[in-house]
Amino acid sequence: MKKKRHIRAGLDLAQNFKIAKAEAGLRMQDIINKSGASKQTCWRLLQRPPELVTDQVLKVGRVLGFSKSEIEDAIIMGRVNGHGYKTRRERFYLAVGELIGLFEGKFRGKEVD
Repeated sequence: MKKKRHIRAGLDLAQNFKIAKAEAGLRMQDIINKSGASKQTCWRLLQRPPELVTDQVLKVGRVLGFSKSEIEDAIIMGRVNGHGYKTRRERFYLAVGELIGLFEGKFRGKEVD
């Protein structure tokens, strides 16, 4: 029987997956074979937390010893706490928004931190 794991507080799902992989002594190929997920999907899940619960995420999570409810909760909490992955485009728009806010504050006579 596989060891039951629990999500570690303060870490995102990708970090928890990496720790579980190391503790179980699994290679990436082991996870791919047992979960049926693609190599790219497995690699991506170990690099950044997923934004959505998908069958692939659940399969990889089960191989690593996490329950469906723990995986779902971790994804929701990651989105709430802002741990979600941001693309270059999203980071660019966030930076532009910050700059616009700074300029608006400056031209209205207010200095903004």
